[in-house]
Amino acid sequence: MGTKKLFLIASGIVVGTTIGAGIFSLPYVFLKAGWAAGIVHLVVLTILVSYAHLLYYKVLERSGEGHGLLGLVRMHLGEMAGRVAFLAVVVGLVLTLSAYLVLSAQFVVTIIPHFGFWGGVIIFWLLGSIPLVVGLRPFVGAEVVGAVLMVAIILLAVVLAPSVERAVPALKVQDMFLPFGAVLFALAGWTAVEPVFRWRRKFPSARFSPVSAMGVGTGVSALLYALFAFGILSSANVVTTDTVSGLTNWGGGQHILLALFGLFAVWTSYLPIGLEVKSALEKDLSWKPWAAVAATVFVPLLLVVAGLRDFLSLVGVAGGVFLSFQYLFILAVARKALALSKTATLLVTFIMTVFLAAAVYEVYMFVVR
Repeated sequence: MGTKKLFLIASGIVVGTTIGAGIFSLPYVFLKAGWAAGIVHLVVLTILVSYAHLLYYKVLERSGEGHGLLGLVRMHLGEMAGRVAFLAVVVGLVLTLSAYLVLSAQFVVTIIPHFGFWGGVIIFWLLGSIPLVVGLRPFVGAEVVGAVLMVAIILLAVVLAPSVERAVPALKVQDMFLPFGAVLFALAGWTAVEPVFRWRRKFPSARFSPVSAMGVGTGVSALLYALFAFGILSSANVVTTDTVSGLTNWGGGQHILLALFGLFAVWTSYLPIGLEVKSALEKDLSWKPWAAVAATVFVPLLLVVAGLRDFLSLVGVAGGVFLSFQYLFILAVARKALALSKTATLLVTFIMTVFLAAAVYEVYMFVVR
């Protein structure tokens, strides 16, 4: 297989894993915080996330195959840190599933209006849960199919959508940090590092840089996010926290097509995330398979029933708090496992401080809201 093709496939793995439901929160946070604040968050977090992925890849190179993030945390930081990391990963993924339920309800209501919010939640919950209950695996290329559909949604927003005039401020100081959680939620792709690592090991003699491929994949995802955000800001009648509910001026065909694409794209991500939660409960807590399935299926729905129905809040907490802690653990493992220079150690420490401060800020904002 040619070097260019290997590079493109590795980049595609990152794009397919990264692009997801988080895209639908970006137009709103860009509007509320200002377009300049949104772009700065997008650029800075793309750089920080890409650097964290580079370090994670180097840790995997040193540790060898068969060590996931939780295993690496236990190996290098101890059992107590492993338990905290488990909570950061699993609770973050469960909140992500709840966010997907809330977002998918808007898609279902767009397609079949009389179902209402709860009808939409239940329909998608059944669609996402039945495969978990019967033990189906994600179909081959699910992530890639989801990414292709997201690109189609972006093209809809940029090329085919109607045009509206809207003054978007460059910066709103009071909301300037609002995009952090949403942008990190959208950009987080550390789960792609292990597949890229395994892919690279299949072709040991090939001359391509997997680290560069991962950086390109994250950069392409960020570019597509920016196109979508500005496309919606220049086309939506009302910019809402979930995007789709505000597209009342889009033609019926365009509106429904976007909802269908979005529903299927979110569904292709729901099952793999659910399987990850189930697997973690079985392996790390030694739960019985039926108990792990029951928790994975019902806890996200119960959180929505309990009142977590604000898509932006869910995205902010999942991204700003739990994803921040996931990246904190990646960086902490790298600092312990790799022979970093003094400059690199200082840089890693600075980035960890940024993520920790952002997590505290997001918790504060969640309480205030």
